Amino acid sequence: MMTTKLVSPDIECEGCANAIKKAIGTFPGITDVSVDIEKKGISIDHEQSTSIPEIIKALDKAGFSTNN
Repeated sequence: MMTTKLVSPDIECEGCANAIKKAIGTFPGITDVSVDIEKKGISIDHEQSTSIPEIIKALDKAGFSTNN
């Protein structure tokens, strides 16, 4: 299991956190998604085979660009 941390300046509230979890929470290999609203951080627990570029694309499509 791996953890990837991303930062999105677009995170502003609990609604944003829920939208992020909805956008990527069902990706194959993801076991947990947590969002730190204050730090604008996203922590993703996943299997090694999970495609981080695809996750970043899904976040961008949902309106949450990342600085990664």
